[in-house]
Amino acid sequence: LYKLLFHSKVEESMLYEDPAGEEPSTYMAAVSKVREILSSESSSENLSQAAQQLFSDLYSTEIQKQLDMGRYKAAKKTPTCLEASVLEKGTALVAPTTTDNIWSNEESIAVLSHCLQKAIETPKDQLLEEFDKDDELAMRFVTAASNLRSSVFGIEPLQSLYSAKGIAGNIIPAIATTNAICAGMQIVQAFAVLKKQLELEQKKEPDGE
Repeated sequence: LYKLLFHSKVEESMLYEDPAGEEPSTYMAAVSKVREILSSESSSENLSQAAQQLFSDLYSTEIQKQLDMGRYKAAKKTPTCLEASVLEKGTALVAPTTTDNIWSNEESIAVLSHCLQKAIETPKDQLLEEFDKDDELAMRFVTAASNLRSSVFGIEPLQSLYSAKGIAGNIIPAIATTNAICAGMQIVQAFAVLKKQLELEQKKEPDGE
């Protein structure tokens, strides 16, 4: 979601849906509206309304659409749409500043709204397109968005800002470690193949003489 709203190439986001595609998107119109407001530095009121529509489309309308299409029939847990009352209460709340408490759905909505407001106030050359765990706005936004999605899909446990930052910090080292292990196993296998070929060549030598 962060990349969908803040990256210059919106199509690079995994959530991107082509508005001109055969299947109409439930949330791309709202995404385009929020991106337009962020780029034009419109009023906070316009941003608040557009953001609330986006959250509703993404966490409620889209989920209901997928349920109606039977996409989750085989799922262990059936996702639930985010209630309209949660969106209304969340947009009216002051965003929490705690780092070690798990935010409620309403508080997560408040954090997302606050992050978008901060984004419109941030100079464009200082607003990161890519997620960075060391950027406060990006980290708060991703924590709130992921917890809302986890809540909708019944994924546990939810994460505090502190925990989410720790998880994000371990992703790149984990990828590097996995790559190193795979590369090492490939080298070991290559040595085994070469050894076998050498043994076969050595067995052929007496016969050749």
